[in-house]
Amino acid sequence: SEEALRFSVKPGFAFPPSDISSLEPGDEEKPAEMAVTFMGLIGPNGVLPRWYNELAAERNWHKDFSFTAFLDIFHHRLISLFYLAWKKHRFPENYLPGAKDRLSRYLLSLSGLGTPGLSGRIGLPEESLAFYSGLKSRHAPSAASIKATVSFLSGTTIEVEQFIEQMIPLSPEDQTQIGSANSQLGVDTVCGSYVWDCQSKFRVNLGPMNYNDFLRFLPSGDMLGPIFSLVKYMVGMEYEFETSIYLNRKEVPPCILGAETQPRLGWTTWIKSPEVVHESDPCITFQESDLMRQP
Repeated sequence: SEEALRFSVKPGFAFPPSDISSLEPGDEEKPAEMAVTFMGLIGPNGVLPRWYNELAAERNWHKDFSFTAFLDIFHHRLISLFYLAWKKHRFPENYLPGAKDRLSRYLLSLSGLGTPGLSGRIGLPEESLAFYSGLKSRHAPSAASIKATVSFLSGTTIEVEQFIEQMIPLSPEDQTQIGSANSQLGVDTVCGSYVWDCQSKFRVNLGPMNYNDFLRFLPSGDMLGPIFSLVKYMVGMEYEFETSIYLNRKEVPPCILGAETQPRLGWTTWIKSPEVVHESDPCITFQESDLMRQP
């Protein structure tokens, strides 16, 4: 049998102090055996007439375990089904590492990540993604849901700054051209080649954090890409966003060329003396396109 455990019930008349009376380890030839005191045909709580229990105890005393072994065939089947019924709707007992169990796949499916082709696409542990599947399943995520999800998965403080102003460029066919297109005053006339907008962009602020964590959130680290993938997945294509990484002002290193810190221009370089502490936490803002760039 491929089962790792066999259930049995020992005959006897004493009141059982616990549900498990013994556990014998197994080996390469046989599985482990657990003797229980419930759901037995014999034993203190056996459902068969008393003389079956007496007969089994007598035969065991004479070193003849054939009758008990025969009854254990039914004991193992009954108790195994009882255990499987108990386990069926209990998530902790069904959980498999990597969110490979059935319930974790159900939770991931609520947020559209349950198919094998989408596994690992975001770059974050699927157990954590399943935990926040309720928030990610909403068609219009709120700033609070983005904050809760990203903060939990990144392990740092998060603030979502909404209504970021930006100038959106107009394509040539949408610009006003006197005597041709878009020239009706008060209808479709636009001055210039850009329009001001404040409702389609937001910013995710991470930190302040220590220097080692700060390095992980740079484009060369292992966290910025998954954060962009997660937020983009939650908000869809309708919104633009950027990410600002804040370094704790007390963690700002001095700029020493050739040092072990390997200063990188624009990322980890600040003009300061070793004993000077900045008045505010410095930050770097990244767009999604910055993930493909290296200084």
